[in-house]
Amino acid sequence: FDMKHIIQYFINVLLALTITLSIIILFTEKTNFINDHLATKVINKINEVTNLKTEIFSTRLKWNGLYPNILLDKFILKDSSNKQVLESLKTSIEIDLFTSFSIGELSISSVVIDQTVVNISRNGDKILFNDADINIVDTNNLDNDIPLLVLQNSIVRVTDSATGTSNIFDIKKLLARYIDDKLSLQASFLHEFSQNPISIRYIGIMSEDSLTGQLYLSGNSVELPRNILPENMQFLNINSSSIRAWIDFDQSKIVKTVGNLSTEKINLPFLTSAENFTNITTDFYYRDEDNNKIMGLTRLNYKYKDREFKNNKIVFYQDQDNKFKIYMNEIQTKIITDITNKLNYISSDLNNIFPDSIIHNLEVHFNNRQEIQYYRAGIKKGDLNVENNININNLDVSIAGNNKIGKISVDNAALKINNDNVLSGISGKLFYRFKGKSIYFST
Repeated sequence: FDMKHIIQYFINVLLALTITLSIIILFTEKTNFINDHLATKVINKINEVTNLKTEIFSTRLKWNGLYPNILLDKFILKDSSNKQVLESLKTSIEIDLFTSFSIGELSISSVVIDQTVVNISRNGDKILFNDADINIVDTNNLDNDIPLLVLQNSIVRVTDSATGTSNIFDIKKLLARYIDDKLSLQASFLHEFSQNPISIRYIGIMSEDSLTGQLYLSGNSVELPRNILPENMQFLNINSSSIRAWIDFDQSKIVKTVGNLSTEKINLPFLTSAENFTNITTDFYYRDEDNNKIMGLTRLNYKYKDREFKNNKIVFYQDQDNKFKIYMNEIQTKIITDITNKLNYISSDLNNIFPDSIIHNLEVHFNNRQEIQYYRAGIKKGDLNVENNININNLDVSIAGNNKIGKISVDNAALKINNDNVLSGISGKLFYRFKGKSIYFST
């Protein structure tokens, strides 16, 4: 055979294959025998994997290239007590034809669930899907790899019965796969508090009763709902934000989080000038080691009133006995005044004593009754109002102590009386001690 005949031979073979496949596709799509046979096998496969009962109102076969798809109208899953777990108006199941032939049994490559509403609630150790009690982490049902699961154009409501919090997610597309004990998840969704999409990616290992892995979360110009924050931080009102976060899980518990956040404004309910916190950018981290928790903001930049702060740092630490510590690189006295008055730590107005001063290296330790056990701080080039006509300017001072004793170190100060310069270059140390209702000084 010459090259011309060889080419003609291959063209004829390809033409014959194309015609044969077209006939097979046309025959299978227009007749019910193959459709019903495949649909029955698909239903049995779903029941085997999920341990649930399946109801389907109608099925039809549609080919996507060389992959047959079973299209299910009004697909319903029910548990053993006949409670409805899932209802989907449109569901598509793609058959992996080549794998099915090679292993001699039906192989599903993907399941696409479209237009459904799911209510997921957690009550203790139970997770309810539309009020049905099922075990979604049952390794007996996960011996075989789960095909690609796609959820799209659907509404998911997640409720925690213990806290009463609820979140609604408008799922644009969610892809999940379980292979070799590894669960991968990728999703894009809208939250009820935000009209901009949020993206997540999760890769982890599924065991009998928990998940271990890492979640990546990303969103631009999104609203962060308060109820997803830790309970002691839900007073924060964070406006439109851009966020990136990597969250590590161990035995279904968050053990580490790192990321960055930028937002136009953060409102704090106990600060009278909260609207002046603007242009905020920061890196953040969180770690939980044996119930010893540390959370920090680093490279923190923000604007407060007409003053900009750069490269600030705030760290919170709480141990397993519920004692906690706070460290701040620098903070205005106005903020300290409002916070401490809110928490009833002091009754005087610190901002009137130190008007618009900056406190550096503030560190405070609290016991498990929220009583101050230790503190230290410093003020550089601050102003101190002693009386209406007595002022101390250019004050460089540091203070350290606890609820019994303390020391004030003055490196520099200038005294003014009736706006007249009286003394300058003041320095020294002042010790104080609390005894009963009295306070004793020495210098």
